[in-house]
Order: sequence, then C-alpha cells, then structure tokens
Amino acid sequence: MTEGNDLVLTKAEVFFQRARKVADTRNYDYAIDMYLEGLHCAPDAVEKGHLPLHELAFARQANGGKKTSVVEKVKKHGGKTPLQQMLNAEYLFAKDPDHLPYAEAILNAAVAGDYKKTVAWIADTVFQANTAAKKPSFNTYMLLKDSYESINQLDKAIVSCQCAARVDPENIDADDEIKRLTTDLTIARGKYDTQEDFRKAIKNRHAQEQHQAQQAIVKSDDYRVLAVEAARAEYELVIQTKGIQGQAVLGLARMSLESLTALAEPVKMANIPSTENSDESATGE
Repeated sequence: MTEGNDLVLTKAEVFFQRARKVADTRNYDYAIDMYLEGLHCAPDAVEKGHLPLHELAFARQANGGKKTSVVEKVKKHGGKTPLQQMLNAEYLFAKDPDHLPYAEAILNAAVAGDYKKTVAWIADTVFQANTAAKKPSFNTYMLLKDSYESINQLDKAIVSCQCAARVDPENIDADDEIKRLTTDLTIARGKYDTQEDFRKAIKNRHAQEQHQAQQAIVKSDDYRVLAVEAARAEYELVIQTKGIQGQAVLGLARMSLESLTALAEPVKMANIPSTENSDESATGE
C-alpha cells in the first residue's frame, strides 16, 4: 500500500470516528454527512463506512427520522461521476432504507466505479430485499446477475438467474444466462478444458428431463418437493462419480440442490456434505 493510500485512509478514518461519536448522541443527519465524507475518501470502505451507515439509517428510521424532501431528491439525483452517483444514492438510502431503487442506484454506481467490495455488499443487500418483497422483481434479479458477474461471483449470479426464472418462468433470457454462467463457472474452476467438454458432460437424459420440467414449472408445493428430491438424488449420484469431472459437477449439483430446497419450504435438507467456499467468488478472490 502506498503512502498516498495510507493518508487517504487516515483521513477517511477521521470522518468515520466523528460519525460514530455523533451517532451516539442521535445526531443522525450529521452522522450521515460524516460517513459520506469518509466514503468520499475511501469509497470501498465497507466495514467502517457502508455497513455502519446502513445500520445508522435504520436507527434513524426507528427514532422517527424523516425521509428526504422533494428538493433533496432532485439535488441528490444522479451525479457526474460514479463516485458522486454512489454517494448521492447512499444519502437517499440512508434517509429511506426501505426504498429498494436507492440501493439499486448504489449498486449500479459501485459497478461503474469498480468498487468491488461495495458491489459485493450492496448486491447481497438488494438480493435479500428483493427476495423478501411481496412481488420480487425479475429486472432486479437480472441486475444482480450482471453485478455479481462483474466481480466474478458467478455462483451468486447463477442463483440470481434461478430466482429470476422463478419470477417469470416464460422469460427465456434467465434460462439462457443460467446455461452460459454455469459453463463459465465450471471452466473458471479449471475442471474442463473447453465449453464443449462441459456441454457433453451435462447432456444426458436426466438433465434433459429436468430442463423440460423447469420449462413447464408449476408453482405448487408438490412440484417443489419433487424437484428437491430429484436434485438430491442427482447430487448423491454425483458424489459417487470418480475423477476430476465428477468433482467439478459436485459444486454445481449442490448449488442447484440448495437453491431448490430454499424455494421448497418446509422441505428440509438432510445429510448433505458441505462444499468449500460456496459463497466466495469463482476465482477464489
């Protein structure tokens, strides 16, 4: 780390410390300003900047903090640079932490600014909020797919696509992206030499039948239970597969099983061996 970077982080820490102190006195609006000043110096400071600011936003809301006025919204809309766009959106999000479009604006700006740690944090936040919504957004899941892919978290990009496909089963874009990303993920993990090798490995009768079922997905508890059981059986079959290719497919089979199980409550996973680094990027970074 260069001396210049050390000075920038030191300057940012001064603002973060000041923000924590004034937040303790419930001077929330001033604390928000201080956190944003610190993030202007260190835009990718998730632990010391973005996270405590987000927590402060809910504390402010719980204590009757008002949302932004129309004038503030206009003033803080957009920005000339990705950094300015991110900080403006984060100001609005701090004043209204339940408004998902503000979080999406932070995400878009963070991707544009290449603030990878911030992308990972806010993408997870958006994913949780969209999944918990009464009507999850297909477009939001596809935005998450692009965002996760931009930081090489291909496993999460695939899950976002799976969720998008569940929201709109007739939209073929999500299915196409699932295929592409699954191939990219396997190749990135170094288990196959070419895309053709991977396609041959997964092109079998069971995979075709599963794909047909997904195309005609029925949102019923019975179907979800059957899908989970089928995925579990496929996963156990992969465990018995010898050689490098079997190990490559193992992580993907587990991911599919976990995703299906999450959608099939109250069906519970049982006796599923753990795999390493399931929530890390495909490159291990």
